[in-house]
Amino acid sequence: MNFCQKLYFIIILVIFSTGTHASCVILLHGLARTSSSMDKLEKRLIEESYHVVNLGYLSREATIEVLARRAINPALMQCKSEQEINFVTHSMGGILVRHY
Repeated sequence: MNFCQKLYFIIILVIFSTGTHASCVILLHGLARTSSSMDKLEKRLIEESYHVVNLGYLSREATIEVLARRAINPALMQCKSEQEINFVTHSMGGILVRHY
Protein backbone atom coordinates (compact mmCIF):
# COMPACT_ATOMS: atom_id res chain seq x y z
CA MET A 1 0.00 0.00 0.00
CA ASN A 2 1.58 3.30 -1.06
CA PHE A 3 1.41 6.58 0.85
CA CYS A 4 -1.64 7.94 -1.00
CA GLN A 5 -3.59 4.72 -0.45
CA LYS A 6 -2.74 4.80 3.26
CA LEU A 7 -3.77 8.46 3.47
CA TYR A 8 -7.11 7.79 1.75
CA PHE A 9 -7.76 4.86 4.07
CA ILE A 10 -7.05 6.98 7.16
CA ILE A 11 -9.27 9.82 5.92
CA ILE A 12 -12.15 7.45 5.20
CA LEU A 13 -11.69 5.83 8.61
CA VAL A 14 -11.78 9.17 10.40
CA ILE A 15 -14.87 10.37 8.52
CA PHE A 16 -16.76 7.12 9.11
CA SER A 17 -15.79 6.93 12.78
CA THR A 18 -17.94 9.97 13.56
CA GLY A 19 -21.05 7.81 13.21
CA THR A 20 -22.73 10.14 10.74
CA HIS A 21 -22.05 10.89 7.13
CA ALA A 22 -21.15 14.39 6.10
CA SER A 23 -23.60 15.59 3.51
CA CYS A 24 -21.09 17.58 1.46
CA VAL A 25 -17.35 16.97 1.29
CA ILE A 26 -15.15 19.50 -0.49
CA LEU A 27 -11.80 18.16 -1.68
CA LEU A 28 -8.90 20.56 -2.23
CA HIS A 29 -5.64 19.36 -3.74
CA GLY A 30 -2.15 20.60 -3.01
CA LEU A 31 0.37 22.86 -4.71
CA ALA A 32 1.06 22.16 -8.40
CA ARG A 33 -1.53 19.35 -8.45
CA THR A 34 -4.95 19.03 -10.06
CA SER A 35 -8.32 17.78 -8.91
CA SER A 36 -7.45 14.40 -10.43
CA SER A 37 -5.04 13.82 -7.52
CA MET A 38 -8.16 13.47 -5.34
CA ASP A 39 -10.09 11.23 -7.78
CA LYS A 40 -9.70 7.98 -5.83
CA LEU A 41 -10.90 9.60 -2.64
CA GLU A 42 -13.76 11.27 -4.50
CA LYS A 43 -14.89 7.95 -5.96
CA ARG A 44 -14.82 6.22 -2.57
CA LEU A 45 -16.76 9.01 -0.87
CA ILE A 46 -19.40 8.94 -3.61
CA GLU A 47 -19.72 5.17 -3.14
CA GLU A 48 -20.51 5.92 0.51
CA SER A 49 -23.29 8.38 -0.51
CA TYR A 50 -21.50 11.64 0.19
CA HIS A 51 -22.08 14.68 -2.01
CA VAL A 52 -18.51 15.38 -3.18
CA VAL A 53 -17.15 18.57 -4.69
CA ASN A 54 -13.72 18.14 -6.27
CA LEU A 55 -12.82 21.32 -8.12
CA GLY A 56 -9.35 22.22 -9.30
CA TYR A 57 -7.64 25.54 -8.91
CA LEU A 58 -4.47 27.00 -10.42
CA SER A 59 -2.31 26.87 -7.31
CA ARG A 60 0.59 28.88 -8.73
CA GLU A 61 -1.44 31.63 -10.42
CA ALA A 62 -2.31 33.95 -7.51
CA THR A 63 -1.82 34.77 -3.84
CA ILE A 64 -3.23 32.63 -1.03
CA GLU A 65 -5.92 35.24 -0.41
CA VAL A 66 -7.11 35.18 -4.02
CA LEU A 67 -6.81 31.40 -4.37
CA ALA A 68 -8.88 30.83 -1.22
CA ARG A 69 -11.78 32.80 -2.70
CA ARG A 70 -11.39 31.28 -6.18
CA ALA A 71 -11.27 27.70 -4.92
CA ILE A 72 -13.64 27.69 -1.97
CA ASN A 73 -16.51 29.98 -3.03
CA PRO A 74 -17.46 27.93 -6.13
CA ALA A 75 -17.14 24.70 -4.14
CA LEU A 76 -19.43 26.00 -1.40
CA MET A 77 -21.99 27.01 -4.02
CA GLN A 78 -22.26 23.36 -5.05
CA CYS A 79 -23.28 22.32 -1.53
CA LYS A 80 -26.87 22.81 -0.42
CA SER A 81 -27.35 25.41 2.31
CA GLU A 82 -28.77 22.86 4.75
CA GLN A 83 -25.94 20.38 4.24
CA GLU A 84 -23.15 19.85 6.71
CA ILE A 85 -19.89 20.77 4.97
CA ASN A 86 -16.52 19.10 5.53
CA PHE A 87 -13.19 19.74 3.85
CA VAL A 88 -10.58 17.13 3.01
CA THR A 89 -7.39 18.81 1.88
CA HIS A 90 -3.79 18.17 1.02
CA SER A 91 -0.96 20.65 1.47
CA MET A 92 -1.94 24.01 -0.01
CA GLY A 93 -5.61 23.05 0.02
CA GLY A 94 -5.45 23.11 3.82
CA ILE A 95 -3.76 26.50 3.80
CA LEU A 96 -6.56 27.86 1.64
CA VAL A 97 -9.23 26.58 4.02
CA ARG A 98 -7.43 28.03 7.05
CA HIS A 99 -7.13 31.38 5.30
CA TYR A 100 -10.75 31.40 4.15
